[in-house]
Amino acid sequence: MAWSKNNKAHIALCFVASYIHLHRNPGAPKPSFEQVGSWGVRYLIDYRAGDSPAMEKQKAENTGIFFCGMFEGFYRAKSETGIPTSEIETAFADHLAESTNTVTSFADVVDKLYLFEGE
Repeated sequence: MAWSKNNKAHIALCFVASYIHLHRNPGAPKPSFEQVGSWGVRYLIDYRAGDSPAMEKQKAENTGIFFCGMFEGFYRAKSETGIPTSEIETAFADHLAESTNTVTSFADVVDKLYLFEGE
């Protein structure tokens, strides 16, 4: 699916990713929707050159948990498929751990697993 401002999952992901960016870069300008979509997922997990594979895995897991918390707590999203949050966290972590994935590809995973209010 294309990265779209008409998709609630994509909008929610853009907001949370922008929050992460602005938290890490105080005073930076808010990134555009298009910019956020082009980011690699490693940016979301705060990947650092030299991180061990175990550290990268842990960061991906923590980031997956964070996104589930934001989507369920802030956006009141519900599981699209009825699977438990722990399984969604694992799916998120698996996607975030893959260095070639982008925010746009992550958005498709979010949209597949969550139903956002008003959808």
